[in-house]
Amino acid sequence: MAVKYWYRPGNGSSNFNTAGSWFFGPGGTGGGTTTPTSADDAVVDAASGSGTLTVSTTTTVNSLNLKTFTGTFAGTSALSISMSNNLDNNNFALRLGGNHTYSGTISFSYPSGDLSSYIDCNGIFHKGTIAFPLVGIIGNWFGSDDFGNQAIRTTGTLTITYGYLYSDEVYAGVISSSNSNQRGLITSNLYLSGSGTLIITTTQTNLYWDVINVYLTNTSAVAKSFSIGGQSYITNLYLQGSGASLTSFTFALTLAQYPNVIISKTGGTFAFGTSYIVDLTFIEGSTITWAGTSNLNVYGNVTLCNSMSISTNNTLIFQGAVIGNYAQVLTTFGKIFTSVLSINDNAYSQTNLTVNGNYISTIGGSAITITSGSSVIFNNAVQLISGGINISGLASVSFFDIRFFGGIISTTNLSITEAYVELGSSTITGTLTLSTGALVFLTNSVHNINTFTSSSSVNSRVLYLGINTNINITGSVANAWNTSQGLAQSVFYIEPGTSTINIVDTTGGAVSFQGGGNDFYNLNINRGNAVSGAQTTFTGNNFFRNFKDSTVIPGGSSSIIFASSSITTIYDTFQVGNSVNVTFISSTSGAFYLQKGNPGLVICPNVFVQSSNASPANTWYAISNSIDGGLNTGWIFNTPPRRLGVGGAG
Repeated sequence: MAVKYWYRPGNGSSNFNTAGSWFFGPGGTGGGTTTPTSADDAVVDAASGSGTLTVSTTTTVNSLNLKTFTGTFAGTSALSISMSNNLDNNNFALRLGGNHTYSGTISFSYPSGDLSSYIDCNGIFHKGTIAFPLVGIIGNWFGSDDFGNQAIRTTGTLTITYGYLYSDEVYAGVISSSNSNQRGLITSNLYLSGSGTLIITTTQTNLYWDVINVYLTNTSAVAKSFSIGGQSYITNLYLQGSGASLTSFTFALTLAQYPNVIISKTGGTFAFGTSYIVDLTFIEGSTITWAGTSNLNVYGNVTLCNSMSISTNNTLIFQGAVIGNYAQVLTTFGKIFTSVLSINDNAYSQTNLTVNGNYISTIGGSAITITSGSSVIFNNAVQLISGGINISGLASVSFFDIRFFGGIISTTNLSITEAYVELGSSTITGTLTLSTGALVFLTNSVHNINTFTSSSSVNSRVLYLGINTNINITGSVANAWNTSQGLAQSVFYIEPGTSTINIVDTTGGAVSFQGGGNDFYNLNINRGNAVSGAQTTFTGNNFFRNFKDSTVIPGGSSSIIFASSSITTIYDTFQVGNSVNVTFISSTSGAFYLQKGNPGLVICPNVFVQSSNASPANTWYAISNSIDGGLNTGWIFNTPPRRLGVGGAG
């Protein structure tokens, strides 16, 4: 083995293997020698002159030192560095210097022994592939100089075949590692500037990644993708510039640590394959379009920004916070999603998600699904153009909290199972279903609901109708309100609060209210004036604080039907009838019972009453040409009391 120095008189140039260009000492001293071989350390230094040294054929040396060279290192042929020993080069396999235009492949190898070596890029970017190593056994490679850390730099491919590469920073176009050898990359910062597939790994076997920050820096309009698996620890991935192209990411379920993904001031389209991440953040100033069709599993936060747009079918799945981070946040800035939002504990720590900004989605079906121990707060409005909301848990899990503080602007349905739900003002074009758990209507909220149902003889549940709330039942169907089962079995409880339930269908269809013997506060029927003959049916032995019919149909009629043998208790007021149309008060077949709970008169103008047993005596008056349809008891017809109560009720 020898140390050999390149020198050409008069700043001359030569190929690497040109005879007469190598000496035992710098600047042509020490006597001439042969071209370096795999056993020799090659040195090109300041004494070599400022000429050009070109690698024109495949060349192998033990090590190469260009640290102080002032000339140009050129060529395209392969350069192999064998590191058969590391005694005369202070463990440095390669030190770059001079004007580096060389673009051939530099490959490293350890022919024997478990060794460690250093690579000093000296701030210079190699223009071709760097391979660690192509032959040999496992070794450790370090990016370093005489003072410590030094980045590994190439604009081409960084290939890792055997062993482990350690460097504070690594710059590469792409990384390739497609075999089953023990190998890996350990670095604080990895910068990838290539296009196309940035990580080429046909197998993840025995591959180890430990990277704090990955930066994708290519700003060209060429598509690129970043997909990583294996035993991988990645903390952050930054997309700093994607040009007008597609950038796609895939992070495997098997990763040892899922990354945070930060998109900053980019253009083009960004997409996920089915991936697992901690945080996804779009920095203010981005102009990227978020696209894709695969599931995105999130264990941290998602933050969008004002100047981005979304055209994605990615199901956004919040899986449960990572250890030490028990709260998750989705910040939407009112963006429109075309995908499903899924919040699912999946046996991790209980998911606690806060959604800031309006959540808007155009996807149909179950646009929002909340399952298995997940707690969610929607601080702003939810607007689902054609989809619904399904909330369900596990019987073995305590009821979890879902809060719609901002209310629901629109949804096709809301289904609640095994959950505690607080609901702000809402519009539900289909059915609101409470199967198990609790539903609370927030104070002063207004709800437009086509159909409400909570009917089961076995499921435990509670309904809080709220303080000063208005619940508008808009459906024109039987069972528009159905709480017919559960009270007698002690599995259902309604707290009426000071709520008002309004039956407001104006189509004239037959609407039924199945109360199930529960307590209600205000009940108001207002079927509009468009259709004569509107019929509203009540079943069950129900209790109302105030019962009112505001329906006015000029020249027409409307009907209030009570189930045969049912007992309806009115605590305060029963305001039925008006001077414009006839209101029928009758039953489905036989007699029904109306009873006044608190003192005061009931006075109903222009009504037709049939099969009604009213109590107590001397309380129920039908006046202003009202008609006794027969089979009535307790009613006084067309004899006004001495004092008429306000609004016809006392």
